[in-house]
Amino acid sequence: MSAKTRSWEQAERAAQAERDKRDPVKIELQKIAEQEAAKVAVQLKPLKDTLEQWLTGMKGPGQTSINSYRSTTRKIQRRAKRVGVVYVSEASPAMAADLPPGNLSHLYSVSRTA
Repeated sequence: MSAKTRSWEQAERAAQAERDKRDPVKIELQKIAEQEAAKVAVQLKPLKDTLEQWLTGMKGPGQTSINSYRSTTRKIQRRAKRVGVVYVSEASPAMAADLPPGNLSHLYSVSRTA
């Protein structure tokens, strides 16, 4: 294989990159890093996006139910903004102190499926 360069340093870097592609330890470390990045991405899902996903995922409820769910999501979003919650992973039962009973269960069912 040719590095297509006259520079010894560039050729060494290219050779090391090729060796790393075949190194089982480096391959496994890369897989672990990707899995950890995926976990972080899920944990950092914005609350607003999660609530919108939950609303759009409703399977044919009546208009009254949809309006009620929208009202609940607005209340959750206002409360989250007030207490500084941006991501789903930051939400807690204490966040729902001023919401009617049962409303937080929607929030947690969404975060578990996200």
